[in-house]
Amino acid sequence: MTKMSAAVRSLSVRETRLAVRLTLALAGLAVALLLGGTALGQGAAGDEAGAPEVLQFRAEISDVNSLIAWVTVSLSDEARVQIEYWNEGAGRFRARLSEPAVNHYLPVVRLRAATTYQYSIGVEGPDGEVVFKEGDGGEFTTGELPELLQRFTEKASGRSTQQLLLSDYLQAYLIFWDDEGQIVWYHFVPRRSRGPAIVAIKQQPNGNLLWEAWACCLREVSPLSEQVGEYYFGNEEIELHHDFWPLDDGRVLSIAEKYVTRVDPGTLGEPPAGRQTPPNLSDQPAPEGSFFIVADVLVAWDKDTGESEQLWDALDFFETDVHTRNQDPLVAWSGDYLRVTHANSLQ
Repeated sequence: MTKMSAAVRSLSVRETRLAVRLTLALAGLAVALLLGGTALGQGAAGDEAGAPEVLQFRAEISDVNSLIAWVTVSLSDEARVQIEYWNEGAGRFRARLSEPAVNHYLPVVRLRAATTYQYSIGVEGPDGEVVFKEGDGGEFTTGELPELLQRFTEKASGRSTQQLLLSDYLQAYLIFWDDEGQIVWYHFVPRRSRGPAIVAIKQQPNGNLLWEAWACCLREVSPLSEQVGEYYFGNEEIELHHDFWPLDDGRVLSIAEKYVTRVDPGTLGEPPAGRQTPPNLSDQPAPEGSFFIVADVLVAWDKDTGESEQLWDALDFFETDVHTRNQDPLVAWSGDYLRVTHANSLQ
């Protein structure tokens, strides 16, 4: 990606009516793969000789996402096409070259809401140069943000050193901000009845975002805001939580919670009155007089089959009844079961 500015200052964004929780800053990731447009200076046309003619073209805003435009182009012969688009306030961008074809239907992304952009159509000639002819292009105006995102307001000072920042908004949307704090991409995430809908997020080599929905699954979304995958863990006795990491062999390494029963509370004291079974073990209550211990394990699992392999168990390495000098346990009751460890991140 081309740097937007050599001298940049910090970007601060705040929500004045509803809370915004920053999930992830995409520093050094291949954000061009995710949101296609590369920031440019003034474009230059190539040699017009031999490049196919643009016969017809039009631009329209996606009916499912107000920040995505589609440009339809028909050529006189098969060739690769590139869209350059700009707005005085937002900057100048160029999408990646398409595959060779006569008829093209090309997405334009990384757009601001309710903003008019000019665009130009470039056609690759036989010498590999992309030709932008005068008159091959026009303008389009993006739509408004969804109602909930319209509540998002920001106050930015300077510009971020990264062109794009990724966050969630109220656990209802994944959003990207540009380096001036403007939303330039969003994806609606349905709410869940238990646990957050968005936890850890990783970017795939193809630019797709893969994220964890707590106690459910991993979900994958494309740069066009289309959900392209949903992957379920196959072991019902272990519950994934907080963080994961894609492995080189195609599997996923995840933090998970494992529940085991313990009869003697030892020096930890008795469990609180009443008994609570962990949600994923509702059909396996602890025997009378015993209780559950909850600890972290690391599992590697196949997204396609759900099959898993346990690689590490905290209970193999940590005591469960260690006390401090004042005899308070270093582990604590969580509801009616004992949480021994609780990891939050994985690297």
